[in-house]
Amino acid sequence: MTEFALNKLPSFKKHSPIYLEKLQEDDVKYIYEELEKIRVPLLSSKMGRARTFGTHRSVTMGYTKARTTRKVELSNYSKKYPELYQMLLELGKKINFEFNSIHINHNVVCPPHKDKNNIGLSCILSIGDYIGGELFINDKIYNTYLSPLVFDGANNTHYNNPIEGNKYSLVFFTIPTH
Repeated sequence: MTEFALNKLPSFKKHSPIYLEKLQEDDVKYIYEELEKIRVPLLSSKMGRARTFGTHRSVTMGYTKARTTRKVELSNYSKKYPELYQMLLELGKKINFEFNSIHINHNVVCPPHKDKNNIGLSCILSIGDYIGGELFINDKIYNTYLSPLVFDGANNTHYNNPIEGNKYSLVFFTIPTH
């Protein structure tokens, strides 16, 4: 299983989000171009998380729990788009964050929620050509455009405001592997 060890995360109080080093557009240009070539799946409001999020475009790369067998394995999307998956692994290494899964949201406006299946911290960053879509964590606003933000999504309510344009949110996180 591919995971990247976290070398040095600045210390912070429990549940307090913290920004990591801001990226340059060149750091994510190729990821954005790859995402524009594929079509992030449309999830209907009858499926899993979409029941509360409504119909939206999102997919998880890296490790997921299979619906039928309940085994943790590499996602089908990671197998279908190995170049994109490798780029995301490299980006995770660059931002220096430990994870085994990457959730991709395309122009998703999330209602207030907590991430019930994550272990530990999550790291989110956004790319694209858009305005709006700021992230709210416990009603405090954060701009994640090219700015990796580490936060505890399992214990803190978070959501984002409406988006105008084309936004991809990349959420790096860890799921249980056993």
